[in-house]
Amino acid sequence: MADAPDEPEPVRRGREALARTVGEFADPAQQWELVIKCAGPCARQRRLVADLVPVLSPTLTWAEAMAKFRCRLCGAPAGTVELSGP
Repeated sequence: MADAPDEPEPVRRGREALARTVGEFADPAQQWELVIKCAGPCARQRRLVADLVPVLSPTLTWAEAMAKFRCRLCGAPAGTVELSGP
């Protein structure tokens, strides 16, 4: 998919990250963080990607992994998922 000429940088980076594997963000020294918010009233939850690798296959792409994320408070599927890091 070609970049749209007026696509904001965060949107482009997010789209590119969806195609990369979870393992590419798993280095504990990099401190990549996953921020999950369910569709309900629960607070946003932060998790280090390195802590998720033992329970989430590092070979999954983020697009595949996002469907597996659930709220730790209510169990609902994640409504929004953000990846934050260096």
